[in-house]
Amino acid sequence: MKQRFTFEPFYLDDVSGMLWRGTTPLPLTPKAFAVLRFLVSRAGELVGKEVLFEAVWPDTFVGDGVLKTCVREVRKALSDDPRQPHYIETAHRRGYRVRRIGASDGRRPFLLRRHRFTRPAPGFESARALRPQRRRQHRLSGAR
Repeated sequence: MKQRFTFEPFYLDDVSGMLWRGTTPLPLTPKAFAVLRFLVSRAGELVGKEVLFEAVWPDTFVGDGVLKTCVREVRKALSDDPRQPHYIETAHRRGYRVRRIGASDGRRPFLLRRHRFTRPAPGFESARALRPQRRRQHRLSGAR
């Protein structure tokens, strides 16, 4: 089921496969998007590295460096400081946690809302609008 996860001012859109800040799309590689999507779907829970490896890279061996690179890319897109995280916390040697609610740091609360996708993301009619149009070429029989 395709969903949209909102955590102000960002939202993650499964249909377009993009992270948005308001109406501005934020570039993420597909694997970084998958890591963020998996973490956000389990907001508030500590997600172990092995669980992330199995979810994002099933049947593939990858090292910690690949996961760290994806998390670094996500943090950069969210403007999140790893030393004072607002969105993604690191549990050293164990995994990562997306904060459910920002509390005592004086910043705005981090609220996560799940939505079923009911309309296209702002800026384009559908995810198909991003794909190049394929033209079908019909061949007449006998023509070269």
